[in-house]
Amino acid sequence: MPWSAMNQGDDIRQRATQVVADLAARLADPATVAAVTDAPGNVLEAGPLTVPIWRPETLGDGYPGVGLLFAELAAADPRWRAAAHAHLTAAAGTALGGRSRLFSGAAAVAFVGQAAACAYGGYSELLEQLDRHLCRSATHLARQGLATVRAGQPIGDDTLYDVLSGITGLGRYLLARRDASDLADATLTEVLRCLVAIAVAGDVRVDGVQVPAWWGASGSRDCLNVGLAHGVPGPLALLALCWLAGIRIEGQDAAIAHIVALLDRWRRTDDNGPYWPLWVTLDDHRGQPSWSRRRDAWCYGAAGVGWALDLAGIALDRADWRAEAAAALRGSLATANDETIDNPGLCHGWAGLLHIARRMAIGTVDVVAERVLDAYAPDSAFGFRYYQTEGTWYAERPGFLDGVAGVALALHSYATGEMPRTGWDAALLLS
Repeated sequence: MPWSAMNQGDDIRQRATQVVADLAARLADPATVAAVTDAPGNVLEAGPLTVPIWRPETLGDGYPGVGLLFAELAAADPRWRAAAHAHLTAAAGTALGGRSRLFSGAAAVAFVGQAAACAYGGYSELLEQLDRHLCRSATHLARQGLATVRAGQPIGDDTLYDVLSGITGLGRYLLARRDASDLADATLTEVLRCLVAIAVAGDVRVDGVQVPAWWGASGSRDCLNVGLAHGVPGPLALLALCWLAGIRIEGQDAAIAHIVALLDRWRRTDDNGPYWPLWVTLDDHRGQPSWSRRRDAWCYGAAGVGWALDLAGIALDRADWRAEAAAALRGSLATANDETIDNPGLCHGWAGLLHIARRMAIGTVDVVAERVLDAYAPDSAFGFRYYQTEGTWYAERPGFLDGVAGVALALHSYATGEMPRTGWDAALLLS
């Protein structure tokens, strides 16, 4: 690498370090964060409705996600432990009832507690209590999904199996807890049985069309979801991660191969490499596909799919899968622009693309880091603003998935040159 390029990289990392320090100072006090985020007018636009940004019990937009940042910072600097504990305490004081999802309620609190325990210890009693609740919930969902597929029905709803709301996300938490909890280890096996059964099941008929058993509701549409956040790449990533961790059940390797084949069926290629649709509809199955390359980020698109495919290739020693994964990420980096990636965040923003590129060691990450830093807005409440793609204003978002805490985590990892000590990116199935 030329000396000038090395110096430029050092400058960008130094800038990232300074920005992370500023963001952490702005986010340290839970009460201040909640007051700013919950202020009148700071809302998300969803069609004709507006919804509040601050959802205090969530990993994406609440105390748990902000606490995750301070747990990671505290792994190297004990001064941040108090901030991590304050956000975790605030999170534990929110409503934790209802269905367990990795990004909401008890599972979100447990994930941050596990991250903090990795950083500096403690929280064993809290985690033991939450594990019992989460294992019951994950077992119920897994058995529900298994019964549905064995009855010859499509799974019906991607929130049963996806990363944010389903058993794939819960399974990743259980994988992190398996050495500390026999109950977590046994429940993870239940999760894997369900995912394997869906993956290897034969096609089912919907409106006269043969579709995969993964078929179900995804938001307002019925489809095969192909995004890492909500679709089949999520289970693929979890199956591969478990395989690499030595957790293997009958049919798991076949399930991995089936999902890769499904992704291969719907892959398209342009001048920049392979890419995938966000979802596949009945019209697509009828031979009327109408998609082109769109968003390529963590949640949907070639970057997230490529990551899952790379994990599968590592797990089953398939160099061809890994080569396709690398080509997919290179294409994502080559085509990324402000129209397809319109915010700095982890979910569908530049920070997520940065972290995937670092995990796969592909691309010039300094360039992507600079795109994240270009959005730094020191005159805003939290240092970055979130642009409302369907609206006309910017919003203040402190959280993990689309907000400032997630941006800070990606920049911190980049600036230090280290991968996360707490495993915070496991929530995205990136570790």
